[in-house]
Amino acid sequence: MYWTDWGEHAKLERSSMDGSDRVILINNNLGWPNGLAIDKAGSQLLWADAHTE
Repeated sequence: MYWTDWGEHAKLERSSMDGSDRVILINNNLGWPNGLAIDKAGSQLLWADAHTE
């Protein structure tokens, strides 16, 4: 499972479906990350950031 958390300490995270194995993937140079997309074939995690131009 992947999700974004935005606020004072914005980050992109992942965990197992039961909430275990939680990992922060990215936590710098983010404003308001949202709109996650997973490109499984290309092995990429993409997102939009509503606080950047």
